[in-house]
Amino acid sequence: MVDLSRAKVASQSSIYPCLYDACSKFYIASNAVDRDLSTCTRNKEIGILSSTHTVWWRVDLGKIYSIYSINVLFKNYDGYEMRQRGRFAGFSLYLSNSSLRMIDFLCYEDGKELPPLNFTTPCVGYGRYVTFYNQRLHEIKYPDGYESTTITELCEVIVNGCSEAGVYGENCNVACPKNCQEQRCDIVNGTCLGCLPGWSGRFCENICQGGWYGLECKLRCFGHCRNNAFCNHVTGQCDNGCAEGWKGIYSECKDGYYGLDCKFKCSSHCQNNGPCNKKTGHCDEGCEVGYTNLLCNSVCKGGYYGRNCSHKCSPKCIDTCQHTDGSCTCSYGWMGINCNQDSTDPVLPIPLIWFLGLLLSVVLNLCFVLIAGFKNFR
Repeated sequence: MVDLSRAKVASQSSIYPCLYDACSKFYIASNAVDRDLSTCTRNKEIGILSSTHTVWWRVDLGKIYSIYSINVLFKNYDGYEMRQRGRFAGFSLYLSNSSLRMIDFLCYEDGKELPPLNFTTPCVGYGRYVTFYNQRLHEIKYPDGYESTTITELCEVIVNGCSEAGVYGENCNVACPKNCQEQRCDIVNGTCLGCLPGWSGRFCENICQGGWYGLECKLRCFGHCRNNAFCNHVTGQCDNGCAEGWKGIYSECKDGYYGLDCKFKCSSHCQNNGPCNKKTGHCDEGCEVGYTNLLCNSVCKGGYYGRNCSHKCSPKCIDTCQHTDGSCTCSYGWMGINCNQDSTDPVLPIPLIWFLGLLLSVVLNLCFVLIAGFKNFR
């Protein structure tokens, strides 16, 4: 591991006021990373009764590194060790990727015990900024030994880790497993801090179980791959194509299309203009009049017509009849839409029959009147 600390630091705006102008140089923020134990940074007093209740100090490592541990050396005074430990008690250390966010990953938080003045804690993670933070709030009851008024004095902050991304180990010379997300792994044991989509396990060595895919293998395949195959463990797509009636990851064929990758067009002769079956292309409700087979894409064979092609054309048709209504050109002596009427039959049109009947009735009535009149005359 190497020291990653840099001199680019920031702290709470108010530096502790010095009694003498000459001493002010000893309290600037960068003193905590200058590797000179005789110089420390010192912040303004905070306390329960003070106007200021929080203090922070932050170091910018320059880029995102793999972090292993943080060492903080607090200021000590002969004979005042317990007081100094009580001043620093309750502090926290954070690791973050942005200077705008202090609380990203909590590396350490004090408990009831007072911290040693030479303090080291593991902090395994990735980040660019390390932030020291402490507070004294009047509404909180602090443990015994905590000083109610504190002055923060940091003499050295050392951040240990690997200066290259994607490596781990004591000498930072072992590559992280290839399926670690963003090539990030535990700097000590190499376990991945997250896996690429499609992989699982401590070292991201396992592909998702069949039927699952994606980040942390939490997404379930939709079960529409050709031949009931599992989807791709990374993308969720069907590498060998979709089952009949499906397209893409989970899109069913739109109406009017069917089959593998929805590339076949349904017949336009399904009954009532309904869509065909998206898997098979069959017209499940049957065909329009004059069409047949499961796909309804064939007209009735010669000599048949109508629903389900169940009617025979008239034998009096010169040629085959229309497959829809059975109409045809009639042989000599036959007439009608289906050539089922003999044109030689003395069958008169109904209006003419009515006229002749009416005429006959008038003539007969006139004869009766004339006969009756003649008898009366004699």
